Amino acid sequence: MNPSFLRTALRIVLGFVLTLVLLGFLSAPLLLRNLDFKEMVKRRIETALSNETLQARIGDLSFQPFYHLRAK
Repeated sequence: MNPSFLRTALRIVLGFVLTLVLLGFLSAPLLLRNLDFKEMVKRRIETALSNETLQARIGDLSFQPFYHLRAK
């Protein structure tokens, strides 16, 4: 085998491995902080829905397709 081919293959493999290691180090704090991600999302949704102004906005939005085609 050609030595330059082996060097190129080694560089590609090492680059891939180092990229995975770097991504692991970068994502580890996020994973450790958000272990209970579903619970956090559920709590945020409940907080948003308990907000009175948001409920008023949702109540004001009535979906009326083809409203412009109705007779006045």
